[in-house]
Amino acid sequence: MANSVAKNFSFNLVGNLLSKALAFVLYAYMAHVFGSGTFGQYNVASAEYGYFAMFAALGVNSYGLYLLAKEKDREAQQEIVSNIFSAELISGALATVLLVAYIVCFPGSHKYTLPYAIVLLAQGMFVDWVFVALQDMAFSAFANVFSYAINIALIFLLSYTDTTDVTQLVMSTALSTVLMYVFLCVMMKTRHGLTMRPHKVDFFTYVKKGAPFMASGIFAGINANIDIIIMGFTIGASEIGYYSADYKLINMLISLCGVLFTAVYPKMIEHYGKGDYQYACDTCSILRTALLAFIIPCLILGTKYSGPVLELLFGDEFSRGAAAFNILLIYVLLVYYRELFGYTLTSSGNQSAYMRIVMISASVNFGANMIVIPRFGIIGAAIVTLCSELINLFLMRAYAKSELKFSMSNVRLGRLAIVTAIYIIGVQIIGRLIPSFILAIIVDCVLYLVIAMALGLITKEMLVTLKQVVGR
Repeated sequence: MANSVAKNFSFNLVGNLLSKALAFVLYAYMAHVFGSGTFGQYNVASAEYGYFAMFAALGVNSYGLYLLAKEKDREAQQEIVSNIFSAELISGALATVLLVAYIVCFPGSHKYTLPYAIVLLAQGMFVDWVFVALQDMAFSAFANVFSYAINIALIFLLSYTDTTDVTQLVMSTALSTVLMYVFLCVMMKTRHGLTMRPHKVDFFTYVKKGAPFMASGIFAGINANIDIIIMGFTIGASEIGYYSADYKLINMLISLCGVLFTAVYPKMIEHYGKGDYQYACDTCSILRTALLAFIIPCLILGTKYSGPVLELLFGDEFSRGAAAFNILLIYVLLVYYRELFGYTLTSSGNQSAYMRIVMISASVNFGANMIVIPRFGIIGAAIVTLCSELINLFLMRAYAKSELKFSMSNVRLGRLAIVTAIYIIGVQIIGRLIPSFILAIIVDCVLYLVIAMALGLITKEMLVTLKQVVGR
C-alpha cells in the first residue's frame, strides 16, 4: 500500500506540474496576444461554464468515487460506472438547456459561454474519478497535460488568423476538453475493462445521493469564482483580466495542495470505513507541516515580487493586479490549512456537514461581493474571498474536533516558525543586494532549502515518517 500511495503521489505531482506549466504557457500567451479585455471575457465564460458543469456532474461522480473506492468486485464496479454515466447523460442534457436559457436571458458578452455546451453533453465521459477510486492515477494525472497541449496548439493557430473573437478561444478549450474525456474513456477500458454502458437508471436516486457533493462543489465554486461572474456584470473587461491573471497563479498553488490529498484521500476513506480514526490524525499531522513548509515561502516571495512576476508572465499592464494578488496569497495559506479538515470531513462520510459549512461561507461570499465589487473592484473581491475562507476554516475545524475527535500533533511547527523568521530577513537582504528579481527569487529558493535543512525542518527521517504514515 505504501508503494501505491507513493506511486500515485508521484504521478499526481509530475502530472500536475506539467499541466500547470502548459496552462501557464496557454494563459500567458493568450494574455500577451489577445490583451486584458479579451482575456477577461474568456475567463468570465469559463467561470460561468463551471457552474453548469457542476450541475451536469450532479455530484454523482464524487459519490461514485466514494462507492468505487470501497468496491472490489469487478461486476459491481462496472455497474457503478454505468449508473454514473447514465445519470450524467440526463443531467448533461438538462445543464445544456439551462445554459441556452441563461444566454437568452443575458446575451451580450455572456454568449461566449455557449461553446461549452458540447462539454456539458459529454460530461458523463469525464471518468478521472474512476482512476482515483481504483488508486491508478497515472492517466487521470496526465489527462490535463493532454488537454492543455491540444488547447495550446489551437490557440497558437488562432493567433495567426488576426482574430480577437472570444468565442473561438472558448471553442478551442471546449474541443480540447472533450478530446481529453475521450482519452480517459479509452484508457479506462484498456486498463480496467470498464466501459460506458448507458441504460435505464433511477435518476432521482442519484440526484439525491449526489446532492451533498454537488452542493458542496457549487458552494465551493461560489467561494472560488463567483466574484469573476459578478465582475462580468459590473466592472470592465480589462480589470477582470487582471484579476483572472492573479487567479491563474493562485489556482496553481491551490492545485499543488491537492496533489498530496488526491493520493491519500482513497486511503483515508478506506481507514474511516474500518473505524480507524487515528490514521487521519497521524497523516494530517505530518501533512500540515509539509504543506505549510511549502506555502509559507511562496507567500513571502509572492508578496515581495508580485508586480514584476505578473508583468513577466502576462504583460506590463497586469501588474495592476498585484495588490489583489497579495491578498489572495493569504487566502491560499488558509486553503492549505483548511483542506486538512475538509478532507477529513468528506472521507469520514460527513459530506452533509461539509456542504452546510461551505453553504454558509458561500452565502456570505455572494452577498458581500454583490456589495463590494461595484465599489472596490478586484481589491474588494480578494478581501471577501479571504474572509469567506476564514469562515470555512473556523467551522470545519470546530466540527472535526467536536464530532470526529480529530486532533493533530505538532510536527516541527516550532522549527518552521524559526525558519520562517530567518527567511523573511534573508529575503529582504537578498532583495537589496541583487537587482534582478528573477535571480533574487532563485537565490531565495536555495536559501530556504539551506535554512530548512540546517535547522532540521526538512530531514530524511521526516520524509521516511511521512512515507510510513500515509502508506500504512
